[in-house]
Amino acid sequence: MVQGDTAFVVHAFGPGVAMDLCASNWSLKTLQTSEDVKKEDNIQIVNALKSTLGILRVHKALAPNVAPASGEVIAYDSPWPEMLEIGQGICIHRNPKLPADGVFLNQKEAFIMSGAGCPIIITSVGGKAILAHAARDSLVPRNWIENNTKKQSGGIVQNIFHAIRLVVPRVKPSDIMMHMVFSIPAKSFVHCFDDPSYGDYNRALSRFVRRRWCDGIRECVDSEGVYLDLGRIFLGQAVDLGIRNAEVSQTLDMRPDLAHTRDGHSPSRRNLIVVKRVQ
Repeated sequence: MVQGDTAFVVHAFGPGVAMDLCASNWSLKTLQTSEDVKKEDNIQIVNALKSTLGILRVHKALAPNVAPASGEVIAYDSPWPEMLEIGQGICIHRNPKLPADGVFLNQKEAFIMSGAGCPIIITSVGGKAILAHAARDSLVPRNWIENNTKKQSGGIVQNIFHAIRLVVPRVKPSDIMMHMVFSIPAKSFVHCFDDPSYGDYNRALSRFVRRRWCDGIRECVDSEGVYLDLGRIFLGQAVDLGIRNAEVSQTLDMRPDLAHTRDGHSPSRRNLIVVKRVQ
């Protein structure tokens, strides 16, 4: 993938590939510190990562703590206190104590993430690049729904935009390029209004998104609820910021080898996403 003067190689490996490499899952949850690499329970995932990253010639992989869907972007000088050496000169850099969806990526570095329907956003301009996890709650933070207000920061798209403006002086929104890939299919991402636990929130989320990015909501024909289209929400937010070079591709309905939490299989299955910056 080429965006202006910046180039990336993008890979996604499904649960089947993990099993072929004798790992039960691609989840990075159990790999947080250097000590975790040595644990017997992690031998299979460490070997699978070592084989896969070795083939891709990835030696430095940044794996931010995306689980909280914080919307935060880690700056260049942010600490990475945990360096997981998995062998063959491959190091995975972690900071389990610092929630972050996005990270600046230098040449020859890679962003890695285990996910199951949460897309990633690849952003570049002026020789700078940000890779980011873009879960539903990263794109539309819960506090926006609870307070019924959209602030200028807090969401991952807005925070990417502000982070880029800090490191690329006088950048124009029209120069920024953003690309979302590997999103859960909208028609799989139903939000039911009669759900006993989440029905009220789903209704509030639907009203909020419909008022601001109406294309992000699709009506359900066969149930009381709506489908949420993360790609359309992302594109609407980019337009709000004046970013015209934004696109969405490779939703997971185009990749049946990849897992997502609504595919009818175990929701614990994970994919491995690897994006290496080559230029």
